[in-house]
Amino acid sequence: MTRMRRWRVGKRLYGSSDGSRGFERVIVGVISNSDDRNANILSSLGVSVGPLGWIATNIASGVTTSDATGSDGNTPADIDFIVTSYESGEEKPHRKIFDFAKERAKKCLERDGSLLLKDTDWTCIHIGDHYEKDYKGAINAGWDSFLLPRDGDGPALSTYRPGSLASVKQIQALTDIFPKLGIDA
Repeated sequence: MTRMRRWRVGKRLYGSSDGSRGFERVIVGVISNSDDRNANILSSLGVSVGPLGWIATNIASGVTTSDATGSDGNTPADIDFIVTSYESGEEKPHRKIFDFAKERAKKCLERDGSLLLKDTDWTCIHIGDHYEKDYKGAINAGWDSFLLPRDGDGPALSTYRPGSLASVKQIQALTDIFPKLGIDA
């Protein structure tokens, strides 16, 4: 998260050093089939979670949160929002949870006073560790997707795609996403 945090804070326009324009705003979210403890777990690991990341936790506890920044009050939160299957009404790989996440991302822009974008202006990218639930679920919802396999966790990718792994976009670490998107970090 340190590299991601440094990159998000240091960039006004999310592009590369060659002058090409990348993303004007990057919204980082978590889409989880888990329960409302995600924000607490991430926070305990030193990851700052913006107010739209605490919605499920706040609903369960009756707490309200208004801070959109990290612990220093100036740095943007590491995670802008969290969406759980409970909130969306469906688990990954269902399209509904990805659509719900996109709507939550739009709320992040509304909170910052940023311009509203048309659906065609969005680039939605999902990174996950499960081929069916994450990778294929995102693609079937119209998102770009990258697989971040965990060693020994879950079925082998070859179980799902015997003989043809070349077409699956994979990264080995979250920071590997930067060059895949043409971003200097």
